[in-house]
Amino acid sequence: MAFAEMYFLVFVKLLIFNDKKRKSNIRHANKIKKIKAEEWQINRKFQEASLAFQNNPSQENLSTLNVLKEKIEQMYDKKVEGIIIRSRARWYEHGEKNSKYFFYLEKRNKKAHTEASA
Repeated sequence: MAFAEMYFLVFVKLLIFNDKKRKSNIRHANKIKKIKAEEWQINRKFQEASLAFQNNPSQENLSTLNVLKEKIEQMYDKKVEGIIIRSRARWYEHGEKNSKYFFYLEKRNKKAHTEASA
């Protein structure tokens, strides 16, 4: 295989990879846009239900308010779960960074342990 053919194949593979990545990013962006729109709509409905309950404190308005409140809590629980997962991944990737404080604690514990055994 000549250099030009090999270069061409690498170039084509790179174009295909970039196209797949771009399509994936677009799908992800559309998914995020849809989630944010749903969040906005639920928050708007919750505000409307709160006003309705303040104006007319009936059992029906209270149940509507509670249902929306539950949806908001589920929405935020899902967000928190994602944050925790990303945090774990970041910690796994970068590891714990030892600092002067932790070295001081180890030194103090070692000193206390040697004094207690003496």
